[in-house]
Amino acid sequence: MNKTKNILMIGLLAIGVSNCLPEGAVPTPCVGSCNSSSSSSSSSSSSSSSSSSSSSSGGQAITNIAPYAFVTASGYNTNGVKYYPLHIKDGLLGDSSNWNHSVTWVVRDNIDQSWIELTWATPVIIQSMDLYDLATDHQITSGEVSYAAAESSVFLPAVHFNELNNDGMTARKIAGPGNVEVKSARIKIFNHRGDHAGLNEVVVYGYRVASKAKQVASTTNLAQHAKVTAASSVYDENSSSHIKVLSPTNTPVGPDNFINLAGDYSARYTTDGNPDTFWVSQNGANTFIELELDQPACISKVYLQDMTWNGILLSNDILYLGRFRHAKVIVNGEKIFEKSKNNDNDYEIIVDTDPAIAKDVKKIRIELSDIYGHSQSNVGLKDIHITPCPS
Repeated sequence: MNKTKNILMIGLLAIGVSNCLPEGAVPTPCVGSCNSSSSSSSSSSSSSSSSSSSSSSGGQAITNIAPYAFVTASGYNTNGVKYYPLHIKDGLLGDSSNWNHSVTWVVRDNIDQSWIELTWATPVIIQSMDLYDLATDHQITSGEVSYAAAESSVFLPAVHFNELNNDGMTARKIAGPGNVEVKSARIKIFNHRGDHAGLNEVVVYGYRVASKAKQVASTTNLAQHAKVTAASSVYDENSSSHIKVLSPTNTPVGPDNFINLAGDYSARYTTDGNPDTFWVSQNGANTFIELELDQPACISKVYLQDMTWNGILLSNDILYLGRFRHAKVIVNGEKIFEKSKNNDNDYEIIVDTDPAIAKDVKKIRIELSDIYGHSQSNVGLKDIHITPCPS
């Protein structure tokens, strides 16, 4: 199948998306023409929930907080290519000729009770949500969004919606729960058209409550609530020639500039909690990955799981299989913590930080070095776990 992709510059948007976008265009803020869903139990209109983009009653800026949520789902298509749940928050859209497996979530079994859920590390305020259907004839025709209250974990009354726009580029706006603090949002499919269904993208407009942002449970993996912003990812020949990236000035740029987020070896997969996914870097030199949190956090440890390479086939992308001996963690661009493996057979490494120094961290850069194997070996990671400081 010919595959093309378009990036949705959701990080620049504060409110809804235009209802009349040409294919491949960067969406602009909605001004009264968004396609909003009808509702059977509570309104999903955009008129009351997205009137302000710069601030809220809490004084915090309204932004897209979906990239900082941990995504789980009732399932995903595992027949051949994998349409992982993580893809709904990556800022990439599959277009009408291609709902590519590296940018969409798709289910094929028990579709009409399927769900996908976004959970944040601490309470959030959600103003509204945009749902993007797959850009195919297979369409979600009805469903609901339920928000779980932060304090009680009880789901609030659901917001029902009718069919989504299945051009892949036009959002269906769903109302948020207002000023009620919530911890998660679950999207459930009731009915669909076709032999599968799923979502292209989910954009959540809101903010994480700053006064509670450091009240993170000790069991939380902060990496799962971080956004991958850059990485030395391997070139993916299967999709790179079809990736179209639009810069903030609408100037097309080449695929190499965005390969860290697309393809089967994506750096995103170090934070998804899925044992079947992994990230592969370019050959050993200058191996790095960068993550960003939406609110400052105190971090005590960074756990890195090395590649086992079991079942990985050599290709034009992966010529030699290697592993790293040394890891360096750089926080906020200046403070450095590092550690070496005890022996070459170790498949993990834990880098301890100093909580007195790493107490207000937003940016984390991980560098892997001292590669063993061929001088041009690829290295990678299966998982990153960032442990918060004790409360």
